Amino acid sequence: MTSQENNDETITFFNKKNFFDYPKEKVKFFIQDKLPLIDTEGKIILDRKDRIKEASNGNGDVFRALGENGLVDEMDANGIKWVSIRRNRQCITQIGRFVIYWANGRK
Repeated sequence: MTSQENNDETITFFNKKNFFDYPKEKVKFFIQDKLPLIDTEGKIILDRKDRIKEASNGNGDVFRALGENGLVDEMDANGIKWVSIRRNRQCITQIGRFVIYWANGRK
């Protein structure tokens, strides 16, 4: 799940890295929706005088987004019964950390 702002850059990055040797056809990208922004007092934030500022709606919407982008149907068609979804803002960095800790025998 990407955002409007980083979708093209993310796809380009995966292409340059040859999808980290994972089968390209098994990697799916989709852009998450946006919601209006509000401040800590519940007031709407404006982007301009005549336009409400919006931002990506975040990981909490992943299940609806998977369905709307046809990925639930695709998983069903491929016999996938379980998925693991976790929130991670820096997935490449975090995976790298895990590998480093694992390689050093740390848990």
